[in-house]
Amino acid sequence: MKYKLAFISQEKINLITICNGGVQEWLKACSYDPVEFSAVLLEYSELRFPREKGITLRLLAVWMAVIVLGIESYSDLMLKYGQRGEVCAMPDGNPKRKIYDSVFCDLFQDPRYQLEAYQALHPEDTKATVDDIQNVTLEAIFMDQMYNDLGFTIGSVHILLLEAMSTWSRNITIRSLMYLGESYNRYLHDTDQDYYDDKPVNLPKPEVYMLYTGDRKHQEKELSLADVYWNGDRSILDLKVKVIYGDESNSILSQYVKFTQIYKQKVMELGKTKKAVMTTLRECKEKGILKDYIELHEKEVIDIMMALYDKDSYMKLFEHRKEKEGGIKMLAGLVKDGLISLKEAAKRANMTEDDFSQEAGLKPAG
Repeated sequence: MKYKLAFISQEKINLITICNGGVQEWLKACSYDPVEFSAVLLEYSELRFPREKGITLRLLAVWMAVIVLGIESYSDLMLKYGQRGEVCAMPDGNPKRKIYDSVFCDLFQDPRYQLEAYQALHPEDTKATVDDIQNVTLEAIFMDQMYNDLGFTIGSVHILLLEAMSTWSRNITIRSLMYLGESYNRYLHDTDQDYYDDKPVNLPKPEVYMLYTGDRKHQEKELSLADVYWNGDRSILDLKVKVIYGDESNSILSQYVKFTQIYKQKVMELGKTKKAVMTTLRECKEKGILKDYIELHEKEVIDIMMALYDKDSYMKLFEHRKEKEGGIKMLAGLVKDGLISLKEAAKRANMTEDDFSQEAGLKPAG
């Protein structure tokens, strides 16, 4: 099912919460399945709004799942309805966000840390303050909506987009172009500028970065859209993504890279366990790595990291179901084409003929 609902504003959430007696009717009018909507809303609120902004979203989602739908817990909801809650999966089924990437999003939703990131990239600008920061990170609830890790403007001068990645991908260039286009679209709307008029609109200067936390021998300083897709022909279009690897400085960006390195080492030693999470946080605090952030939000950070462990389990379940459904569909096609018998197809699927027929939408044998 493809959701077409735009980002839900706080006003709409408040209205739905107040008028909770009509939630099912509202969902029905919008053609949303209450179960799917609850799963998506729960997953989204847990991963994207772990603190105060997510309280209303989580209360609404839990209310819908527990009271309206009769689901006893979030885990039951996810296990029962599988991929319907996989809002952090890309369309190809691969999870976009790793554990420490979600910590990245949580860390940098704070304007103070956004300012620190800007100062790390522009040490020459000593006049910028938190008041100059405007968050323009793209948020989305559903899989088919665009979202990125971090975006903010500095006054009307700069717009910075920053993606945290642990796996190397040159396709960050085209994704960044899409993020930038959508960010400009929202910026022009928010500033009430008419881009159909002849007068040039006012646009902040774009800067696009990738914070790479993986292992790579050859460290490129930047990636070019034209180089990746058109053999360097910049007469068509170009966008340059500057790559940050972290260094020995104490900047907020370098601290984040060190955090990921410590975490990966602890996972190698202890596996994906709560002990690995707690040891990572303790060592980071001892070394002064993201110390203020961790001490202020330690419980929330633990919740985020542990939730992503569960996320991995749900993803494996989803992939298993996806693979099984694909195999059944292929076998059903062979049966319909008369290439194999129903009996043979059921045997290959390790199912009874009746179960296979029902699963594949075929008429039962007999």
